[in-house]
Amino acid sequence: MQQTEQHFIGRSKELASFTDWLNGPTTPWILYIHDAAERQEKKGGIGKTWLLRRYQELAQQICGNIAIVAIDFFNLTNRDRIAIAKRSVEALQIAYPQWSATSFEKALHHTAEEHDTTSSDARDSLSAALVTDLQKLNALLAKNEKALLLFFDTYELVEQNPLIAVLGTRRNFPDSYEFPHTRVVIAGRNRINWSQPNWQGREQEVCELAIAPFSPEEMAQYLDAESLYSIPAQSKEAKILHHLTEGRPILIGLAIDVLNHRTITLPELVAVPQEEFEQYLVPQISKLENPLNWVLMFMAHVYHRFNLTILDWILQTEDLKDIVYHVQQEKLVADLPTLSFVRRSTSGDDFVLHDEMRRLVTKYCWGTHDPDHRYRQAISRAMIAYYKQQLKQQPSKPPLSQQEHQAYTIEMLYHLLFVDIQIGLEYFREQFDAVLNLWNSSFARLLLQEAQQFTEQMHSHQLFDLLLREARLLAAEENARAALEILQKVEHQADTKWLEEHRETLFSQIGQCYLQQSKLADAIDYYTRSRDIAHAHNDIEKYAYNVGQLGYIYRRQGELDKAIKHYQETIAVYKTIDRQRDYADVLNSMGNVYRFLGRTDEALRCCKIALRIRRQLLEAGQIGERPIGLSLATLGLIYMNAEDIVQAERYFQAAIDIYYRIDYKSGIAATLNRLGQVEIAKVDRQQAEIGHASLQHAQELFQRAEVVAYALDEEAYINSLNKQGRILARLGKRAESAELYRRGIEHARRIQDHYQEAEGLIDLCEALEYLEEHEASQQAWLEAKEIASREHYAFLLARGEEIQGDLYYIAGNYMKAYEYYAEYCYQAALYNELAYSKALRKLSDSLVALTSDQITPIVDALIPLWETKEKSKDYPQFVAACNEIKEFMFF
Repeated sequence: MQQTEQHFIGRSKELASFTDWLNGPTTPWILYIHDAAERQEKKGGIGKTWLLRRYQELAQQICGNIAIVAIDFFNLTNRDRIAIAKRSVEALQIAYPQWSATSFEKALHHTAEEHDTTSSDARDSLSAALVTDLQKLNALLAKNEKALLLFFDTYELVEQNPLIAVLGTRRNFPDSYEFPHTRVVIAGRNRINWSQPNWQGREQEVCELAIAPFSPEEMAQYLDAESLYSIPAQSKEAKILHHLTEGRPILIGLAIDVLNHRTITLPELVAVPQEEFEQYLVPQISKLENPLNWVLMFMAHVYHRFNLTILDWILQTEDLKDIVYHVQQEKLVADLPTLSFVRRSTSGDDFVLHDEMRRLVTKYCWGTHDPDHRYRQAISRAMIAYYKQQLKQQPSKPPLSQQEHQAYTIEMLYHLLFVDIQIGLEYFREQFDAVLNLWNSSFARLLLQEAQQFTEQMHSHQLFDLLLREARLLAAEENARAALEILQKVEHQADTKWLEEHRETLFSQIGQCYLQQSKLADAIDYYTRSRDIAHAHNDIEKYAYNVGQLGYIYRRQGELDKAIKHYQETIAVYKTIDRQRDYADVLNSMGNVYRFLGRTDEALRCCKIALRIRRQLLEAGQIGERPIGLSLATLGLIYMNAEDIVQAERYFQAAIDIYYRIDYKSGIAATLNRLGQVEIAKVDRQQAEIGHASLQHAQELFQRAEVVAYALDEEAYINSLNKQGRILARLGKRAESAELYRRGIEHARRIQDHYQEAEGLIDLCEALEYLEEHEASQQAWLEAKEIASREHYAFLLARGEEIQGDLYYIAGNYMKAYEYYAEYCYQAALYNELAYSKALRKLSDSLVALTSDQITPIVDALIPLWETKEKSKDYPQFVAACNEIKEFMFF
């Protein structure tokens, strides 16, 4: 690539587009270039890297002292958020020597001392410090000045999880560091996937540019600049060469390289049929002079990094000494960059082989010269020994950073897989399971990508095992739909023997995917099947896990007795086998059930013990932060139910801070909804003008939850719609609220979330009544009542009866209103003691507001009505309250 930087060829349209984009004061801040080809096998080698380097030169000419940072995701060390931030700071300090990133440097020093550069806390600390420093630089710059230009190459290697390159946990890729003078250019093989969470709703931020192969005129310019042969643009040979290469710069460059090195003549080259051209051209590399030819093949196999130190290390291997000779390092350093497909690394002493050329060399050269893999096995064994040495702690050297340790681990995994697929997969499973258990999905994704390169060498059972882990990672990344597609594929394609051994795990993971999508009936089905298999195999650990998950689903459905029964069974098992992590999980869940039952003290005790255990496990490095957030959120809910709003808000805020750090979007959405409910609760305790501000804040929180949860967490998404509807209802905007309720109901029906369907119908019923659509309102209430009665949703039945009572009370039909209020009290009593007390208080307060002659007939009707209800004798407070009001109001 080096020679073409000096003699850049063609691309006038692409260069003009870049100049217009960079000069435009209102253009999107991201420019994304990708291959124009649709067929995957035709992508790559199109000249994107070449174009990016030319863009960098133009940017320097246009913007003067702009800070330019070039990141190539092919290099594992470049797939690191902190390294990208550091290079951005270094470039800005050179461009603006009057500025210094003192806060960032201080935070970076602190994280280095703590040996903690990848945790969420460290990331947020560094991000906040950098934002602070850049705000100071912002004050020194003109409004539309471009100060930082980031280039990201080979984006396709991280496109499934681009957040590995983002410093702040609350931001998406690319990370601008909240610096308005940042511009970004990204180059990838594929178009942007706008349905991916990272890109959803961001079309206005991006300008896309498709890159096509060289035109005949552009190829002619390249030939004039680089070929030692004279090949006129209009000659027959030039036209044939363009046809054979299809205008792909990677093949044009290689053709000129082999012609210039005289491994083939032009007549021989243009005589090759097109369908054989690629497989004829690429092997010409092996005809280059020794050692250049072998070094290129070594580079293709070593893959991740290559330099002279690694070459010396490899050449100590006995099997390789005889094939490479006369290595003159100075000559090699000079010769390698003369080839069109080799470039020097932007940092360090590494040489980089174009990723498409690596594929071609592996496909067409190694197969001929190493049919039994003997040489490549030797190279890989040498590299494994090299990485083991690098990973080994040596007193004379500073300890590896976490980023370096991860890079060496991934690179060694590749060679372990090549030498022995079974040993490599065992190493992969060990590393993958460990990092995913700590919620480090970014590292897990890199490990998976490395293993996926060897799927063709895996037998079917190994492939199915890999697919299970891919699905687990997707679920951890909150992409339950994609995970479920993989699991269903495995369920239908796996053979009987593999299924017999893995059916329990497969069904459990499928159940988890359905649960994430709030498809509770399907989740129950698969967890039950998984539980039964575990019981038959006497696997008490997996049995307990499935029973606990079923308990959670029953709690979601409001079947609290079933939930308690399942949780108690699970707790007994975990005590027996001493599983502290799982014990804490179920204990926290049990506390949640006690919350629904109004047993506040028991709920708090369970959850605080669970939180203590989880914090101890976190300190021991056995869990990540997510369980801590779940404990804090549950405690917030308990205090919310107990109407301790101050404590509830404190715990919710602590939980969401963790969720932002670990980028747990479902948790973020759910907690935003809960913080919105806190704001609503404040309204009931504040003056009207203050309350209006709280309602507006609540609406903003619910809207943020809707955005985060969209296409990710249906439960939180529906909840956010319903809560926004309630805010609009309180503001008197009944038609708008009804529309939001309908949207929520539609989503709930689609995913069979009966609870939220019934809840939405109850809200809709109230809105329609205010809109004077009485018939439609009653229809909504009857539908809601049928669902809630069938599914035993006592809380929703209580709320629905209360709303019906309110509507008749407002209309002045007091007798009818109190019939509903009596049913409200009864359903609340069936739900929990706290709700029953609240319902009785409302009944009493509203009765007292009436006159004596109104109260007497109402009470005389309510008491016999109450006594006809099943279990009414278990709740004598109702009759006592009615009699007391009637007696005290006699005068």
